Amino acid sequence: MSGQVSAAQTAAIFDFNGTLVTGEVWQAIESWMGGRSAWKRRKSRMIVRQLPVILASKVGLVSADFMVRRWMPAAWATVRGMDERELAALVQHAWETIFRPTMREPVAEMVRRRKADGHCTVLLSATYEPFLEPVREALGFDVVIGTRVEVVAGQVTGRVIGDTVTGAEKVRRVMAMGEDVDSPIDLERSLAYADTERDLDLLQLVGNPVAVWPNDRLHQIARRQKWPIMRDAG
Repeated sequence: MSGQVSAAQTAAIFDFNGTLVTGEVWQAIESWMGGRSAWKRRKSRMIVRQLPVILASKVGLVSADFMVRRWMPAAWATVRGMDERELAALVQHAWETIFRPTMREPVAEMVRRRKADGHCTVLLSATYEPFLEPVREALGFDVVIGTRVEVVAGQVTGRVIGDTVTGAEKVRRVMAMGEDVDSPIDLERSLAYADTERDLDLLQLVGNPVAVWPNDRLHQIARRQKWPIMRDAG
């Protein structure tokens, strides 16, 4: 976790992929590493190993959350051996080519508005934590929580630290964040923004959930629960 919770007793918690941006970190890794034969071999082996889960996810035999928990560590293992300087360059490449161009400005403006209102603004994502830092800098998030990656002696080991931040792990990390302040965050007065039912536990954790460009399943739930729905007028 980077950043520090402010004295505010309410939080505004934003999912990243699909909510704040539509681009994916894997797109950045592919475009950065794609011309390297060693990486291509690693990618091919990784996809073969993950293929049963990918296919099972597509036909609904395993949840999307399960798929994310399997994919993120496997995908990160393909970049093992990268040094810290190249990691920093890859992070910048992801920001400039994938995340900044696909950022949803109405959601970015909501981040700014909630921060101005005194909320502790939180970016919460399965995305590898280093890739979230340029987003924190651009929008001024107070706290960034992402999937941590291991760097030892200046080298990326290709391992993630702890669990991928998705599903129930998002709730656990939010609850742990609340323990880091003298006065706990008032979840009943806090807000959460997300785009799929994978974040249903997170949305139900707070008193003010908001569905952002929701998929069909979350849209149905939001309509039934009378939650606000944020999306283009069209």
